[in-house]
Amino acid sequence: MEIPKNRRWMYQRLDGNKCWTNEFREGVFEFVQFVTSQVMFQMQGEQTRCPYKKCKCKVFKFVDDVMRDLYEEGFMQNYYW
Repeated sequence: MEIPKNRRWMYQRLDGNKCWTNEFREGVFEFVQFVTSQVMFQMQGEQTRCPYKKCKCKVFKFVDDVMRDLYEEGFMQNYYW
């Protein structure tokens, strides 16, 4: 399955020097901005489903914890939530 262009940044986390790519950092920032602007976010105690590889959107976490997971390990495959 091919990854849509608007989501490729999710899976291109590290560059050749094993540093986070600018696209990934910007994408995570925009992702968090979007999540925290949603009414459901406030209704869920300011927690959100974590799209980290191991959590697979089954675990609710605070945004800082979600960001840490994404930076350390990346998004789950085929994330679309």
